[in-house]
Amino acid sequence: MGKSNQNIIAVGDGGIVPNMSRTHTNLLCHIVFSTQGHMPQITSEIMAELFAYLGGLVKELKGMPIRINGMPAASFSTYLLL
Repeated sequence: MGKSNQNIIAVGDGGIVPNMSRTHTNLLCHIVFSTQGHMPQITSEIMAELFAYLGGLVKELKGMPIRINGMPAASFSTYLLL
């Protein structure tokens, strides 16, 4: 009598690969970008629209934006936590 094959998903050159159906992955990405030379080129009027656009791009790629934020115009940088 052999072992049950219920928990095996592949047998190959690397040996037996167990079924990992209960495995959870949570990959977080922190992306930072800035205007060229850190020049204050993005006004506060544009900032809300920019953040909404970036959030839409992340969602379109099946991601979940956790936080999209930016620094004041003095040294403008945008931060995305996905």
